[in-house]
Amino acid sequence: MPQPSEPWSWSLGSVTLEVRGQSLLDAPERAWVSSEDSGFYMARNPSAISGQLRRHFPYVLDELRAQTRGEVLPPGTTLRTNGPEGRVIFHAGFHHPNDWDLSDDELVAKHASMIQRCIEDILESVAETGLESVAFPMLGTGLFHLPVSVFAETFFEAVAMFSRRTHRAVKVVLCILEPALIEEVVRFGTRALGAMVGGGEPLLREAGGHPIVQGLRHTARALADEKLQERNLLHFAEIALMTDLALFYDFEDKPPSVLLDKNGGKGECNLTFGIIRNRLEGLRIRRRIPEWAMHRYQQICSQPFQKAIGRLVGDRNDYAHNRRPRPVEDIVTDIESLFGPEVLTETWKDAETHRWIRSFPAGYGLLDGVDPVRGRCSWLIPEVRQRVHEDFEMDVQEV
Repeated sequence: MPQPSEPWSWSLGSVTLEVRGQSLLDAPERAWVSSEDSGFYMARNPSAISGQLRRHFPYVLDELRAQTRGEVLPPGTTLRTNGPEGRVIFHAGFHHPNDWDLSDDELVAKHASMIQRCIEDILESVAETGLESVAFPMLGTGLFHLPVSVFAETFFEAVAMFSRRTHRAVKVVLCILEPALIEEVVRFGTRALGAMVGGGEPLLREAGGHPIVQGLRHTARALADEKLQERNLLHFAEIALMTDLALFYDFEDKPPSVLLDKNGGKGECNLTFGIIRNRLEGLRIRRRIPEWAMHRYQQICSQPFQKAIGRLVGDRNDYAHNRRPRPVEDIVTDIESLFGPEVLTETWKDAETHRWIRSFPAGYGLLDGVDPVRGRCSWLIPEVRQRVHEDFEMDVQEV
């Protein structure tokens, strides 16, 4: 292993990824990233990056207040302010100000999902604005105790997926203050990179269903690392369930505002595995819908399906806590019982719906978030992990 002072570096297309033992505020890159709650109040704790920025550059807090106007924004929101010497500072609001119950398994899984969203959105913003470099800290691994392995795999995968979408020369740096963590980050990060470029036999059989689901099956393949196999399988199950929910919502003519949960009067609307499961459980379709869709609805509502979904949600929470999920064979069995060829016998006829599933140049996108403050929807294109944002008109008071 190199000495802690020596950076690790990888070339991923036009993107350079570097892991460096350094404080974020000493990084020479043109953009910095700070983690926040979605109220963007900035921490007072001097050990936190946010607290250091607040102390050294108090105008940053003024800029954030001007953007939020005192509103708590949906978790997963990223904001941008000015930094020292012409820099840009991206602020990743990955959790609600009241989300501090670290004993809640689903909440930790949700934080991991929101951190991934923030990383992806910031990288897209870096490319769109022509910035040539950006430095990240270890998001969520401090007070929120997100396992280093989970963060490393998420971060490296997000950078690798970004490198497939951009032709810009961008340097992405991960700053780590504790030298002892560098080896762990590099080990888990490179493992995630290896899983993206290789893999053995598919773990799931070919089946019907929506083209989104069909196209993602190839991502679940046999790997030397069993834990990464489990992660890829659970990611597939999450997207497949989201596709079911999107189709049912569209047949019920539900608008994007249905994603908004009342939370202190503000909207929180990002979908995660557990939330998707709860919404599917509470679904009551009363309209006349196509026969194939009604058949799928009846499958999802059945007790065996609900039990299988519950077990997969538990596996997802175990992964977020760096606990060992069930054996791969058991996870595959549950996924096949939900999305295998015996239950999805043919390709679904309606690939694009009215507003929940849209076709974009990069592929089909799933509506997975609504920002009521900025008035925009977020669409996730699963195969490339890309989000597309579009403006919409909605009176939040009517929700």
